[in-house]
Amino acid sequence: MPLDNWQRDLKDFFHRHWHRWHFVRALEWKAIETYLQPQPGERIADLACGLGYYTAVLSRKGCWVVGLDMHRGAMATAQRIFASQRSHFTVANAEHLPFPTAAFDKVVAVCALEHFTADVVALAEMQRILRPGGRVVLSVDSFTWPGLGAKFLQTHRRRYAVVRYYTPEDLRQKLSEVGFQWEAGQYVLNSAVSVGLTRLSFALRFPTYLLLYPLAYPLARWADRRWGRTDAGLIYVACAQAQS
Repeated sequence: MPLDNWQRDLKDFFHRHWHRWHFVRALEWKAIETYLQPQPGERIADLACGLGYYTAVLSRKGCWVVGLDMHRGAMATAQRIFASQRSHFTVANAEHLPFPTAAFDKVVAVCALEHFTADVVALAEMQRILRPGGRVVLSVDSFTWPGLGAKFLQTHRRRYAVVRYYTPEDLRQKLSEVGFQWEAGQYVLNSAVSVGLTRLSFALRFPTYLLLYPLAYPLARWADRRWGRTDAGLIYVACAQAQS
């Protein structure tokens, strides 16, 4: 096998599996899926899907899923390793979605909104492409945990191209502004233990922090369930319903 093919296959294997070893993403997705409640046959748009891991997860549950992202390279990789009879990928800007009105039953966006310059425009597009009564589930960087410090927030913002952080009130107001009806929300990574483990993972950087998963995932999940705060955390997950 030529070396370049071997290297590509190794990268593809890594792209297929790294999310399941990322304890932050695993905890985040568990909360998202609780609200999303994907059902076989539903039409779902996965906005800013990156390399398409969660698009593939939803398609394996029997959903018809379109993964969208602005990055052509990511979409080419996603199409190669995750496309199936029930999923495909397309290059698109979340602020100008290439779909007719009421085309989807549900929309999901995993830690995407905080990277959008025109977040309200993107939310309005989500509302437009959802059928009346359809559901949007979003996770966003909140970083309302006390004591994080301005330097940490600035470093995270710069490293991950974060435009803004959200409080639940911010998110609820913006969803309402474009016509969504708020349903529910919760913090993820909302205990001292899970926040500490997340900060450690940031210090270790990618992909070294994936080695934390066997200990960090069960420990962070247990700590959040036992001591998690309802008024502060690192990530906020929200669910809202589209109106006619």
